[in-house]
Amino acid sequence: MRGVDTLEALAQAARQRGMDRFALTDTNALYGFVFYRQICAETGLTPIAGAEVVEAAGANGNGNGARNANGGPARAVLLARGREGYRSLCRVLTARHLDPAFSLAASARAHAEGLVLLSEDRALFAALRDALPVYAELVPGRGDRALRQWARAEGIPCVATNDVHFVHREGHRLHHVLRAIDRNSTLDRVPSQDLAEPARTFASVAEMEARFPHAPEALENAARLGEECVADWPMGRTVFPSYPLDRGDAFEILRARCEAGILHRYGRDPAPAVRARLDRELAIIREKGYADYFLIVEAITSRTPRTCGRGSGAASIVAYLLGITHVDPVRHNLFFERFLSPERKDPPDIDVDFAWDERDAIQLAVLEENGAPVRAAMVANHVGFRAKGAIHEIAKVYGLPEAEIMNVTKRLAGYWGLEDPVERLDGRPRFKDVDFEPPWPEILAQAVALEGHPRHLSVHSGGVVLVPDSLADHVPVEIAPKGVPIVQWEKDQVEDYGLVKMDLLGNRSLAVIRDAIAAVERNTGLAIDERTWNPIEDPETQRLMRDGETIGVFYVESCSMRQLQRKARVGDFDHLVIHSSMIRPAEARTRRSTPRSRTRSTRRTGSCATRRT
Repeated sequence: MRGVDTLEALAQAARQRGMDRFALTDTNALYGFVFYRQICAETGLTPIAGAEVVEAAGANGNGNGARNANGGPARAVLLARGREGYRSLCRVLTARHLDPAFSLAASARAHAEGLVLLSEDRALFAALRDALPVYAELVPGRGDRALRQWARAEGIPCVATNDVHFVHREGHRLHHVLRAIDRNSTLDRVPSQDLAEPARTFASVAEMEARFPHAPEALENAARLGEECVADWPMGRTVFPSYPLDRGDAFEILRARCEAGILHRYGRDPAPAVRARLDRELAIIREKGYADYFLIVEAITSRTPRTCGRGSGAASIVAYLLGITHVDPVRHNLFFERFLSPERKDPPDIDVDFAWDERDAIQLAVLEENGAPVRAAMVANHVGFRAKGAIHEIAKVYGLPEAEIMNVTKRLAGYWGLEDPVERLDGRPRFKDVDFEPPWPEILAQAVALEGHPRHLSVHSGGVVLVPDSLADHVPVEIAPKGVPIVQWEKDQVEDYGLVKMDLLGNRSLAVIRDAIAAVERNTGLAIDERTWNPIEDPETQRLMRDGETIGVFYVESCSMRQLQRKARVGDFDHLVIHSSMIRPAEARTRRSTPRSRTRSTRRTGSCATRRT
């Protein structure tokens, strides 16, 4: 809710200005770091990992945290030199969000390895100059001459930056709007100290030289730091969670569990194809080192008999033997390579459904047992503005009455398009009696500019990340309003970095099955063992399917599906698969054609500012 431009726009601006690198410095976060690295790779830029860290008001729990010269909370830009510096940066940012007594000075000292500190805060220099490299940050027009004079007297080197919030000066208006929305106030009530100056544009080299004729050494230090602070380590290496070492070798445990599963699923004399399939899968799992992953997923799914492992994981006999999935891949001729193969680089991905009203408790238990927030956390969602919400929020900060705002937003059936929003709305029949007089043209134009812009974080519906060491070595962690720890990245960044995401999802049908079984036992005294009951072979179940008596049965309760079942007069599982494919043939194609998240195609800086170094 500060920076206004997409990451692509920032990268393009750097290229147009003859630069080969710039530092992305989100406020108290690394929200866009993986996207930023990907865009830098695409455009031939060198990424620099950094963040602007600002103490919360009342730091140290008593309001006696370090204060800057203006009496505000301590503030600094931390840049990472290499992989170790990145780890230190993640640890500082995690402490900023998790430690109620967080002190910037104390945390930077505790995690100083590989960090460089830029600040205007003289108290921080005194506290940290012996612990890590510190630089006086000279921002043009912000007391830079006086700070340079003081720094020279103290022997502290200076560095020139520009605290960039927008590529072009015109972006200041949108920045002003964002700050008003964030503060829930009108535009005229946003304090001037909460706004970036209009000069905080992405300046060129020549413009920066013109702004610092008195401090050429500060420009030289900026160039040198840009060479030193390089995020050059590879991403995409899978960070697998580990099964507890005190329980023995993970692969041997997995093999033993599968042998027990053969006895349970196939009896004492399984077909040769079963044994051959298991040996082939185990060989690939051992080669890739995925045994820990399967054991951890098994431990999660064993909490309840009502689970549904779905997706390509159903093609694995190992998952079937462990009880993670419940579809026999040998009987149904499912291809394991669709799930996992020697050529596949990305890790296995098993999505598991639980009864919808049990899911949250299971997630919390998984987090607790796996050491949250140190080694386990939920995945975040980056929630962006959409048309109706953006118009409503912007009109509010312009001071328009709620009734007038609702008169427009209630008529929006959906997304109206990107170009010429005023003309598009003004010419529609449902807006024929709406007067789009000023400031409406400006409001609608701002809404177009905000479409997809990050608004806030939420919690992914089921994504859980587990690591063997510490999440803070990979990504900062914070606490969501829901009260659970979350990593600062959404699912695409989590996966692209190399963290393993497990989806623990909720399914209402499983709750219906649970309640139905409980009702049968309560009313008839008949207890059904969910772990051994096989409805695929049950004649009465097949009759209900054949007769289309499937109201309340997920996926086969639609009118068209029930009608087809009655006409075909077959109720076995194989025909059920055929019929559902006939009724819903376009589902997979529709999912493929759905646009990816807006943050993927035009990745915004969100609450970040950027700095030229």
